[in-house]
Amino acid sequence: MPYLCEYEKLIPTGEVFYRARKLTKELMDITKIDVYKELSPAPPLLASTNRMSPAGISYLYIASDIETAYEECRLKDHGALVAEYVAKQELSIIDFSQEAFICSGSIFDSNYDHDLRWINDFLKGFVEEITLPVDKENKELSFEYVATEMIAEYIRSIGYDGICFNSSVSKGKSYVFFCGPDKKYYDIDTYGYIDSYIEKYCPEIISFREWFNIRKLDRIHISKTYEIEDLIEYKTES
Repeated sequence: MPYLCEYEKLIPTGEVFYRARKLTKELMDITKIDVYKELSPAPPLLASTNRMSPAGISYLYIASDIETAYEECRLKDHGALVAEYVAKQELSIIDFSQEAFICSGSIFDSNYDHDLRWINDFLKGFVEEITLPVDKENKELSFEYVATEMIAEYIRSIGYDGICFNSSVSKGKSYVFFCGPDKKYYDIDTYGYIDSYIEKYCPEIISFREWFNIRKLDRIHISKTYEIEDLIEYKTES
């Protein structure tokens, strides 16, 4: 799909993102947490169906701000552990949160392409689709997400590092980056390929640590008025 270039965006080195996790008893003492394990993408065997990835495929889902990261976890009135992620290098993404318009041109132009008259409606419909909230009480979301999962895999296959879209539950932006958990924590090479054809077009999923550092942790509770309460900060080692 050549029209995706209208949504291209370069994430600069040093860009900051956030990832939240429900605060449990085991995570209360943040000075004793293995940060790159506990705040990483989910282990493959525990990775559930998500908007841009099917069950068993673990990508990194992060947000533009703390409130969005908190809301995306549907934590309601629970405390949260929030990690501040920092991009270690430039990353090329498709940003569906920005507006794009494909000009079909004049019908009198020799290069006129009639198909371009509907492409804007298609792109607008797709962007709306990926930002619609879903019923999290529904345990089987594979059918609702299949279209966006397929588009995400296509975007990864043509060389982009991730996707940005407006959050369906907050005013911020959500990001999915095509990187997974650090393999040193797992015994199986989960993402290896047997078929060389597949490996050529969908390269092996790398560890998120190649693209990001976790700079600090915040232990927070967000009230109904979105005020951050009980902030405890702990800086990590990169």
